[in-house]
Amino acid sequence: MKFNTIRSKLTIMIILSSILLIAIVGTVNIIESKKAIEQKARQSLYLMGKSYGNQFSKTMETVKSSVENLAITSLALFKLDEMRADSSYLERYQSTIEPIVKKIG
Repeated sequence: MKFNTIRSKLTIMIILSSILLIAIVGTVNIIESKKAIEQKARQSLYLMGKSYGNQFSKTMETVKSSVENLAITSLALFKLDEMRADSSYLERYQSTIEPIVKKIG
């Protein structure tokens, strides 16, 4: 095939233009896809972190509530006068409070 004819030159120009256009479109597509994937990954990581943070806050609130309940119960059941009068009071108190601690904790 001769490349000197106008038809050959025109065909080559169209093919080269098509290849160049495909390369440009492909490059733009790759760049935009990369940006979209990166944005989606960042959003997912942000939401995962936020979810773990909320879960941690709820756990801390539960622990705080349990500790407060335990403190209130302990103070309500502890009788200082009986402890001073009876040397075995602490053992009885401990056996009384132990099931409560296990239940609350």
